[in-house]
Amino acid sequence: MENHNDEIYYIIKNVLIMKEFAKSIRPGAVIFIASIGSFVFPPFAAILIPGAIILLLIKLFYG
Repeated sequence: MENHNDEIYYIIKNVLIMKEFAKSIRPGAVIFIASIGSFVFPPFAAILIPGAIILLLIKLFYG
């Protein structure tokens, strides 16, 4: 039989890391940087806007 304690430990550790990371996310700054970056160089919008949405979702669920 396999021991799943290591997997559970890593899941809990990752959730705690995400909670600490979510505390440092400032939604206004994320939106501002994504909007300015996509305005200055429009191809960056393909990276910055989904990245901003992911950061805001992390903030919503873990913060």
